Amino acid sequence: MTTAEPVPADESTRARPRRPLTGRAFQGAPVVAALTLLSRLLGLARDMATAAVFGAGPVLDAFTVAFRLPNLARRLLGEGALSAAVLPALVKTREDRGEVESDALAAAVIGRLTVGVGLATLLAEVVLIPLALGWVGDLDEEWRLLWGLTAACGPLATFTCVGAQYAAALHARRRFAAAALCPVLLNLFWIAGTVGAALWIAAGAGTERAIYSVAAAVSVGGAAQVVLMAVALRRAGFVWRWDPVGTRPALRAIRAAVAPALFGLSIAQMNSLIDGFAAWGFAAPADDPTAEFLPGLLPGVGYPLRPGAASELYFGQRLYQFPVGLLGVTVGTVLFPRFAAASRGELRGVTLAGLRSALYLGVPASVGLVLTADLLADALLRHGEFDRQAAAETAAAAAWLGAGAWAGCGLSIASRVFYASDDHRTPVWVGVWAVGANLVLNVALVWPLGVSGLAAACTAATCGQFLALLWLLRRAIPEWRMAALWPATWRSAAGAAVVAAACLAARALSGPAGLGWPAEGELLAAVVAGSLAFLPAARLLGMREAWELVGLGRRRV
Repeated sequence: MTTAEPVPADESTRARPRRPLTGRAFQGAPVVAALTLLSRLLGLARDMATAAVFGAGPVLDAFTVAFRLPNLARRLLGEGALSAAVLPALVKTREDRGEVESDALAAAVIGRLTVGVGLATLLAEVVLIPLALGWVGDLDEEWRLLWGLTAACGPLATFTCVGAQYAAALHARRRFAAAALCPVLLNLFWIAGTVGAALWIAAGAGTERAIYSVAAAVSVGGAAQVVLMAVALRRAGFVWRWDPVGTRPALRAIRAAVAPALFGLSIAQMNSLIDGFAAWGFAAPADDPTAEFLPGLLPGVGYPLRPGAASELYFGQRLYQFPVGLLGVTVGTVLFPRFAAASRGELRGVTLAGLRSALYLGVPASVGLVLTADLLADALLRHGEFDRQAAAETAAAAAWLGAGAWAGCGLSIASRVFYASDDHRTPVWVGVWAVGANLVLNVALVWPLGVSGLAAACTAATCGQFLALLWLLRRAIPEWRMAALWPATWRSAAGAAVVAAACLAARALSGPAGLGWPAEGELLAAVVAGSLAFLPAARLLGMREAWELVGLGRRRV
């Protein structure tokens, strides 16, 4: 009697052995950083074009507020809470039960989200379109424009939320390039829509109609993102597998994790949304700039902001998002799968490496943004219909926001540690306090500081939230101590001082008191000088993680 040879398990169903994370924490970061940089550069180009065509006024105010709503859905159900729950589940399933089970779980999430968010978007369109057309209610033109643009941007919510789950499935496979390419694609469609709007205006259309070209292009760009992600996932070996019974426990765990994560992980976006609506609500009506804010309750008190404030704040946030997106999002995106796969002993090391990188690059970036905000706004935005006063307000908002860029970079890392450790409660409560502080500070600062007051309130809330999460990290990592970051803190401060000295020297040499270069030349001189000064300083100060972000990631992404 012979004994049958054991049948070898299929590679796709075999659980993968856990490999140590040491030495590969930033695998994939250079590619993500490069594509994120390209996206941010195209984002600046799109902002320049949009500002030049429409200027800071009621039309662009309505669009920037309308765009925040599907963008919030993307942050909450796409890149935010749902991905924070889905990615660890995919990584764990892939490590413990194999690729087949992981693909089945990803397919279940994508299918259910497509139906759920699609129906919600359709319902929103049914409500918004009659409001925009004036069939319901007695709304003025500004409100009708707002609801119309919100309806036009609405499909973006479905496309980006679904696309983010494709991205989670790719990230679980250590594939990062396609997901990082999606914002590039969206920016290209946005720019095309802006060009179309400019041609429409040149043909005699009003800006209230032409802005719909941008809104429609944004939604089409969202659809293109989904197609790109689906193709990339298929090429990565993903196979659609339907297993309603087998995926039920994991889906139940994801649903339980999403509810608290909805608020906690996306609190920075919530603050941004609140600030955007505050800028809209506190701005005087375009047809009556001297109107009283609350005639019955506050007689003689005017609106604290002028028309166009929402646009000015939006562009200030866009300038701030350049370093935060390039540094914080890059590191957070690459490290999140490592957090989910790390053993308890490895988690502290990976977390410390991520936070050090956020400080090493975020603190000098904060200093650089504060020192060059006026040049950025003047060189990039003060064209066409975007006048000097709008550029000055945008620069002030960007400087206030830039002061907290280091906290924004670190926040995306610290919050993900809690979610990867299945602690969803701590970020939620810290987020609640941050939102409350932002609301109170908005009201307290908007009258004395204007748009800058809204930016300062957001910065204070973000810094407080990040520091609180750092203090509470011991809940996720028992051996965590904040003292471990002190060496990185003083190195970051020293590097920032070098960057500040180089930027100020370059501005003095190239500015009006020196060579008299225009704003574009002065900005280029300051950026080049600051960057060239930081690189050797980082080497001398031992900022190893800052170099690893460039030097690692040669494996396939």
